[in-house]
Amino acid sequence: MPPDGTPNDDSVAIPEHPSHLSCHENLLSVNKIRLRATVAQVEDLLQVSAPPPTLRQDK
Repeated sequence: MPPDGTPNDDSVAIPEHPSHLSCHENLLSVNKIRLRATVAQVEDLLQVSAPPPTLRQDK
């Protein structure tokens, strides 16, 4: 052990979490839902800030 009392990396085996993959899948699905919500918010903001096509006057 080093002087500070923490064990060496070699001596400690960290067991793999049994549901590691499903944990990642849950995080991914949550991130997808958040992303969809963010995209919807941005689209709403764009629609509010941009004038309707009928009011746009191009040359």
